[in-house]
Amino acid sequence: DREGCPVAGIAVSLLDKSEVGNTPEWIARSIVEHLRSGLTIDARPLSPSDIAVLTRTNHAAVAVQRELL
Repeated sequence: DREGCPVAGIAVSLLDKSEVGNTPEWIARSIVEHLRSGLTIDARPLSPSDIAVLTRTNHAAVAVQRELL
């Protein structure tokens, strides 16, 4: 974390019902915030290759990918 303390290797974010319609946008915004936050893994900055997004459908995966481009 920002104070140099170890953090768990997994983070789970839950959406509020009001965010469900904007899920791909919310996910992309959250990823960008984490990448810019200064978090580190083994003393190196968090990078896009450290992040995974799981979706139920290919359609949902494509929607998230579009938001990240």
